[in-house]
Amino acid sequence: DIESVDANCDGIDGDVDLAIFVDAEEGDDSGFGGIFDPVRTINRGVELAAESGKNVYIGVGVYPETVRLAQGVSLYGGYLPRAGWARTRDQMSHIVGEREGMLGVGIITELEVQRLHITSADATTTGESSYGVVLTDSALLTLRDNIIEAGRGANGEDGRDGTPGSNGAPGIAGLDAQDSSNIFQDCDTRAGGQ
Repeated sequence: DIESVDANCDGIDGDVDLAIFVDAEEGDDSGFGGIFDPVRTINRGVELAAESGKNVYIGVGVYPETVRLAQGVSLYGGYLPRAGWARTRDQMSHIVGEREGMLGVGIITELEVQRLHITSADATTTGESSYGVVLTDSALLTLRDNIIEAGRGANGEDGRDGTPGSNGAPGIAGLDAQDSSNIFQDCDTRAGGQ
């Protein structure tokens, strides 16, 4: 729960028997996801939880992956694997995704995402965006007590050349040319220095 209370007295916030555990530092994705055998990545935890009808409890640490949600699999962060999986508000489980931090497509069964710091990288391809969380065709999903940060979008494409302008109006007639140095002289000989 959001208050980190061990309501069923099994030693952790939540239900140890209904959880897949994830530990960024000491987990192993070839494991089974038990409290003493956590997996390393959240996506592997989601796969195992979807197969077994469980939820995912995520240890504090950094997870360099774009997390893909699955039907009915809730994600709970903020657990301390080296402190008996106690839960804290002082540290978060940090997902560092690529263009998206988290994706949910077609999620139509209840699930909750709780106490995670979700970020996405800056976009690098021209015209591309960056999204913290993307939910498409989804309902009944609750995001609670999370920090969600999208990276910066990339620069857009250069604009196209505009259409050529129309010709300008004709200029006015110019004045007759004059010899400026002798304009006021009334003789055929030019004055010059001696």
